[in-house]
Amino acid sequence: MKLTETPQNRKVRNPVRRAEKEAEFRYASTAMRCVNEAPQGGKRSKTCLNIQAAKPIDELEWIGCLWTAAPIGTAVRADVFTSFPDLGSRAEGYDMILEGKSAIVTGGGSGFGAGIARRFAEQGAQVAIADINIESAAAVARESGTHAFEVDVSDSGSVSEFARAFCRDFAAPDILVNNAGTTHDPAPLEDISEEEFLSVFRVNCMSVYLTARYFVPHMKKAGGGCILNIASTAGLSPRPQLNWYNASKGWMITATRTMAIELAPDRIRVNALAPVAGETPLLKRFLGEDTPETRAAFLSTIPLGRFSVPDDLANAASFLCSDNAGMVTGAILPVDGGRTI
Repeated sequence: MKLTETPQNRKVRNPVRRAEKEAEFRYASTAMRCVNEAPQGGKRSKTCLNIQAAKPIDELEWIGCLWTAAPIGTAVRADVFTSFPDLGSRAEGYDMILEGKSAIVTGGGSGFGAGIARRFAEQGAQVAIADINIESAAAVARESGTHAFEVDVSDSGSVSEFARAFCRDFAAPDILVNNAGTTHDPAPLEDISEEEFLSVFRVNCMSVYLTARYFVPHMKKAGGGCILNIASTAGLSPRPQLNWYNASKGWMITATRTMAIELAPDRIRVNALAPVAGETPLLKRFLGEDTPETRAAFLSTIPLGRFSVPDDLANAASFLCSDNAGMVTGAILPVDGGRTI
């Protein structure tokens, strides 16, 4: 697993100064990859860990939360990292309804997940993006001041390692967004290969099981939290030729409801969003062929007349994951422009 620390492009309170005040560093025995420059005006401090002791600290470069002799922009492997930095004030215009909360967004390197990660950061959360595509995740993290982990959410070992690393710094996530997803190309159900079928169910279903297995015990111990599953209108109103994708999202909707009823006594709320097809990397696969004609045909089924965009999902997610939705659990909220009416 790799971690990319990227606290930039925001007003940043110096994390070194904050660490000095708190006099507390948390260390994790896991490998890390960092690609980041020092915040403007950052002050070098001998309270920072010198991972290359042969070098005096004044000769070291700032890479994420560490000082290293490696040039800026190179990949660095280390045995330790400090607690996540305080990113200070976020973009103007958003209520800080998630301030003080820690959040995980799987599949946050693109599409809906990237939109949700950005919005959560803007509203005050410390956000970890878990994505198999570390380059895309790191790009979003650099731009939004979040943190990127390379995680295969369909693999037990990868999710377990991620959970250990994350929970060393935070007791548990306050918010867990299961957004990672995939589909198969449109085709008659009998023509979908076993490999395609298993890929869809591993990413869309197994991932929800694995994040629950490794994070729910920590959330219970912490006294509660919120899980948000990104389902689909395909699980509410299936479309022909996407049969096994439809079924995986129907599974996610049922899982959301049964998780909600079981976890309610532990003060863990579980909800789902059901978006209509959106302007994301998966759109072409949903359409089969992305042409003006196929777009027009699909748009004709959406009363509001447009595809969903990441901001639509981000707006709904920030509400459901905030304390404003404290009495909402087991809900499946369509974000679909009226398609499922």
